[in-house]
Amino acid sequence: MSLKAKKKARTSFGATAPPFIDYLKDILRRYPDGGQILKELIQNADDAQATKVVFIHDERSYGTESLWTEELGKYQGPALYAYNNAAFTEDDWGGIQMAGRSVKRDDPNKVGRFGIGFNSVYHITDVPSIFSSEHLGMMDPQEKVFGERNGGFRWSLDDAEHQEVLLNMSDQFQPFRDIVSLVCEHGWSKVVMEDQHFSGTIFRFPLRNEASEISDNLYDSDKVVELFDSFIADADLSLLFLKNVTSVSLLHISEDGAVNTRLEVQSSVPTDGVLEPEEESVTEGLTRFKVITVSSEDQKETKWLLTTCTMKEGVAEDLDLLTKKLSFLPQVDLAFPCGEKRDCSQSRLSCFLPLPNNESNKTGLPVYVNACFGLTDNRRHIKWQEEDQRHDEHALWNEMLMKKVFPQAYIKIIQDAIKLAQKSILPVSSVYNLWPDLTQIQHKDKWHALTLDVFHHLFRQNVAILSLAKDERQFISPSEAVFPCNGPTSTNILSAIKRALVSCGENLVTLPASVANAINEAYPNPTTLKHVTPAFLRDILHRTGVDNITKDDKLSLLEYILGDKQYKELEGLHLLPLSDGSFRSFTYREEDTALIDSHEFPRVLLPFCKPFFIPHDLTPACGAHLKELARRNFFKVTNIDASHVAEYARRYLPPDWKQTGKNLVTWDNNNSQHPPLDWFQEFWRFLNSHFNELSPFTDIPLIPVSPLSGSQTVSVAKLQQSTTLIFQKSKQLNLPDGIAHLVNKVGGTVVRGNEWLKHEDLDSYVLCPSPRSVLKVLMNLDFQYLVTELTSASHTARNELKDYLSYLDSLSKTEKDFLLKLPLFQTMKGFSVAAQSKQAVLLISGLTVPTELPMPDSIIQCSTETDRRLLQLLKVHLLDTAEAANVLVDSIRKGACSKYDEDSDIFKELIQNAEDAGADVCKFLVDFRVHRDAPESLIDPDMALYLFNLPKSNSIFLKFNSENYTLSETLNIQVLDDLQYFMKFILPAVHQLTETQILHSLKLLLLLHYSSEDKKTIISSLKTVKLIRSSQVDGKLYPSSTLCYNDTVFETKRLEEALENKFLLLEKLVLGQLLMCDDLQDVRKTLAKNQIRDSAETESSSFSPAAPGTEIPGEWHDCLDMNVLNNFEEGEYVGYSIDDKYIYTVIVEELPGHNGRYSWRYKVDIGEDEPIEVSCVDLFQFKREKKVKTERRKCMEPEPQKKMLKPEENTCMELEPLTGAGPHSSERSTNSLPASVEEAEREIDKCLAQIWRLPEEERHKAIKRLYLRWHPDKNPDCQSLANEAFKYLQNRIDELSKPKAGDSSFSSRNTNFRGFYEKWNQEARYHRNSRERFSRGYRGFHSYNFWTHNENVPRPDREEARRWCRQARCDLNAAHKDTGGGSTEWCLFKVHQAVEKSLIAACYKRNGQHPNSSSVSVTAAQVSRYSPQLRDLPEIVKNLQTLGVDPKRTQYPNCHPYPHIPNGQFRSENEMLALNKASELLNKIEAYVN
Repeated sequence: MSLKAKKKARTSFGATAPPFIDYLKDILRRYPDGGQILKELIQNADDAQATKVVFIHDERSYGTESLWTEELGKYQGPALYAYNNAAFTEDDWGGIQMAGRSVKRDDPNKVGRFGIGFNSVYHITDVPSIFSSEHLGMMDPQEKVFGERNGGFRWSLDDAEHQEVLLNMSDQFQPFRDIVSLVCEHGWSKVVMEDQHFSGTIFRFPLRNEASEISDNLYDSDKVVELFDSFIADADLSLLFLKNVTSVSLLHISEDGAVNTRLEVQSSVPTDGVLEPEEESVTEGLTRFKVITVSSEDQKETKWLLTTCTMKEGVAEDLDLLTKKLSFLPQVDLAFPCGEKRDCSQSRLSCFLPLPNNESNKTGLPVYVNACFGLTDNRRHIKWQEEDQRHDEHALWNEMLMKKVFPQAYIKIIQDAIKLAQKSILPVSSVYNLWPDLTQIQHKDKWHALTLDVFHHLFRQNVAILSLAKDERQFISPSEAVFPCNGPTSTNILSAIKRALVSCGENLVTLPASVANAINEAYPNPTTLKHVTPAFLRDILHRTGVDNITKDDKLSLLEYILGDKQYKELEGLHLLPLSDGSFRSFTYREEDTALIDSHEFPRVLLPFCKPFFIPHDLTPACGAHLKELARRNFFKVTNIDASHVAEYARRYLPPDWKQTGKNLVTWDNNNSQHPPLDWFQEFWRFLNSHFNELSPFTDIPLIPVSPLSGSQTVSVAKLQQSTTLIFQKSKQLNLPDGIAHLVNKVGGTVVRGNEWLKHEDLDSYVLCPSPRSVLKVLMNLDFQYLVTELTSASHTARNELKDYLSYLDSLSKTEKDFLLKLPLFQTMKGFSVAAQSKQAVLLISGLTVPTELPMPDSIIQCSTETDRRLLQLLKVHLLDTAEAANVLVDSIRKGACSKYDEDSDIFKELIQNAEDAGADVCKFLVDFRVHRDAPESLIDPDMALYLFNLPKSNSIFLKFNSENYTLSETLNIQVLDDLQYFMKFILPAVHQLTETQILHSLKLLLLLHYSSEDKKTIISSLKTVKLIRSSQVDGKLYPSSTLCYNDTVFETKRLEEALENKFLLLEKLVLGQLLMCDDLQDVRKTLAKNQIRDSAETESSSFSPAAPGTEIPGEWHDCLDMNVLNNFEEGEYVGYSIDDKYIYTVIVEELPGHNGRYSWRYKVDIGEDEPIEVSCVDLFQFKREKKVKTERRKCMEPEPQKKMLKPEENTCMELEPLTGAGPHSSERSTNSLPASVEEAEREIDKCLAQIWRLPEEERHKAIKRLYLRWHPDKNPDCQSLANEAFKYLQNRIDELSKPKAGDSSFSSRNTNFRGFYEKWNQEARYHRNSRERFSRGYRGFHSYNFWTHNENVPRPDREEARRWCRQARCDLNAAHKDTGGGSTEWCLFKVHQAVEKSLIAACYKRNGQHPNSSSVSVTAAQVSRYSPQLRDLPEIVKNLQTLGVDPKRTQYPNCHPYPHIPNGQFRSENEMLALNKASELLNKIEAYVN
């Protein structure tokens, strides 16, 4: 190297360009792969003013023999071609070789101005080729094909040598030859040899099939398909903003040369609808339509309204400066899709071609925005003036373009759209669709601000932009418009308002919510605008009236004008709707009355007022407003209530029901003026809900006297105070048919059927069937008509009436006087007469009086027991034999017996009667004195009984009374004074007696007093006596040992057991009361009164304990466990202390949040509507006693350092806790008494330590309980232990109550309890006395034990329940192990065992008892009633039985047809089905138990 050269090398300095390969790699890194590559090629074609672009994916591979160089062989495979119909210029040939240095940089009308767009093809290929105008060139940036430092080669069509090569080197140029023939009309030879020019451009990009220095991105056919798909996604947008290209096609050529068109996009510009700008505008441009047609498998055509707006030079100086500096065009294009509603969220920006579909390029506008934007280097985003680009000129350009040109473009497209709509070229809806929706872009700050700017520009111009409702193609400015109402309003209401205002000539505009929102947010003075409001509309309607408005529109307008609750302003408007479709005015006139019903008072209650009700199908809002209007007493609109129903029901009765004087009216279902069939039942439901008394409804026909029927008329009775109505059947009482017939005959009304006819006051208007009620009905009837009808009635009917009335227990003076006037009795000659001023001769004791004897008409017959009972009630004197004789003698004396046979001897007749009666003495007494006492008092009692003396009797006489008189006559005995006579005479006779006679017998039995030995004898005998008749089954008598009631065997642990144990029925006279019952209803009442339940009732009611809230009898107070450390189970039956008394209570649930054993709280049922919350110190379990085991207590053994107990105390009783109920801690249960005094003292100290920490009130209760627990009076069997412990307790209480200087942990809370000792001592003594009284009363029968006498009180046993659940789970697991082993019967048998034990567990949880039934079906039905979660147990058990779960069929061969055995008789697939079902059942019961 020369010295000069060395010197130059040393001084040379400056930046050098990077190798082209590195530069290219950087471009590819920043520039995206994908559909953007095709867009760049389209941009270049558009810049070249091409109108057609074709992309071809050619999968063919060409020969490699005749090539320019053998290195080109690897590029003869599949390739991507891009064709356009514009030829390269010399500048283009130069520019494509200048990577990143575009020749179009200074031309603002050129799209591809960056110079890097074309280089994106290197993502696909390493050697791109271009055939255009006079040249075909290949580019080799790697310089591997054409030699070092040769980056490519270009053949020229005007060079003969090159022509030779192009024609004859067939393999090398065959790809171009094929594509030219595809896209051009001329062949390859003509183009090369004759034309020497190709009027278009073909790019060939051989697909990279191996990594190169440029890129390792390999391109195969699949990637080309992805490239095409990416372009297809934006195909309809690709031609939207291009100036020249009108067609883009995507072709595919398969390996065999088949050509297929995947896509073709074309654009066209219709000649109609082109609008030029106004001359005075600051912008220039035009608005036109552009149609984009996309053809692939389907064809889709989209019509776009396209506005181009360019800011004129000189309008914005700063914008002009940047325009010149950047060579950018200050133009904004907006495109709006006509005829289709597109999702605004998908609208995005374009820079002549769509920018990538990412969030930053989405505007949320209804239009697509195109402009000459300043983009980022990778052409994916627009630059904005952010922190890192504050001074970037491209970012500043974008900001100025959007602030100065964009609003003008938007205003132009809206105004031009209005012009097109007025010419009917564009739908009016499209005009409003152009308006941006601010709610859609509120999260896009940039575009939200720009949109507000657009609206501010638009509204300042105050131009006609709003469409009139009456003519949508007529537009007015906002200041002239009447805007629709604000707020959410239904479509129907808006339509009605529109029709009403249009008909009135108002400038109502119609606009969607987005437009209204834009006006509300951006209009400069929104308060100056006129809006439709309820007040505005009311004013219009007052002014114009509503006569020409349809019914539906009236309802919609009414709902709207009610909305502001200015109800007073409605006055006079004829808009009050009625259910018949008519309208009334809002006034206070009676004729404008409207009624509003409710769920509580439905309109069906007033069918006669149907036209007065508002329509039932009003909208909820309208209905609510009318109800509120009525509530405020505006106008004659009424919310009906109970008083209104009563008023209107009376006022609007059917005309034929208003007739006075008639107690019965006729109801006809076919009469439109009569209420419908279901009205009566609905109205009575209303009466029961809202009226305790029926007096407001008197004289209204409300009582159907027979079952209602839609096919025939029915009489309906009016409610009347002096009623003549009586039920045939009510409250399980029945009116005999004969009595019912007679009541109807004499003018009364018997009401039958209609079980729903009930009311607490109905008994005042329709009487229950009873003798008293029949008497009331008769007294309320017309007396003369009653007497006439009774006289004409049959003898049988009168007798039946007498018999029925004779069961009255008493009569008032008015009732007696009334009955005395009725012709119910017969004279001795058989004529019907009243008993008033009459005497009666007793004919039922064997006395007969011949009809021919001269008895006066003042004497009536007492010939039956019925006559006797009724006459006694009426105080009619009954003549005995002697008195009858006196009357007869008197009549004979007066000559009244003139016709009597002289040969007859009246005294012979009387003596014969006495003899027939079995008398051995007969005396005739005639007494003419007036006596104050009854006649029977004149006769010596002893002598009287001699009338019926039995010669064989040698017993003591009974004291005379009417009952013994009748009994003696009935049994034909003389005396019933001792047990031997009872056993000898009464017991045998009872078998043959009637029921009435049996009643008399039992009365006598129960009046006598027997020793306990006598009782046993009687009980033993009574077991065989048939005493009770079943009226429902067969009418037979049954032994008392199976006492029948309600056709089921009634048991109180069976009658004989009850009698043997307590003689309870006899002592309480229950048996006697039962036997004196007249009918089944009386039996039920008697049993209920004595707390005896029907065995046919459900388990829950049979022998149920006293109801919660019932006071605990004093006899059981000593059974209440005073230990405060008990735990209570859900469902447990306990005592509750309240107001110095104890009541029965049921535990509902344990409450959380306790702090210590004495602070537990529970919810309990005390018989009120809702459970109450109580403290554990107010709750008491019932004790159970048991003998103390010898090893448990050693009261007899003296031990060192222990206090000695008396020898007699070896019978100490300990308190046994309720099974399953124990203290919450793991400590020893304190329900049992301690074993020694020292242990008792330790327990007392421990309890006091905890009790003293309680609040004052709770501490007092707990101390009281501890005091009573150890009181000697309450521990009779452990006197010595109790005395010592009680003294210690009192001393400790006194010590703790005294203040101490040291202040121990529980001595600071001091209360003097000594003042309560006497009161507590009295309570303990009361408990002891009650216990002793009970023991004396039941001596020899029962011990003092609450549970013995209350065996059906539930005693939940959760621990036992859990034990059964555990075994059930083990059985189920064992059954699982038997599955799939060929022994399905064993699996199913074990499933049965698990199910059975599960159900038993539930029973223990509920009541602490093993179920009575061994059937799982029966037990499941019982358990299902315990809890809602167990209701489906019977269905589960039924399903299990269907699957073969049976204890016998799974075990015993004789349960299957011979010769089969259980093995093999059950389907193996049933194993898992049964296990799943059983598991479901067990899970439910475990949840219940736990």
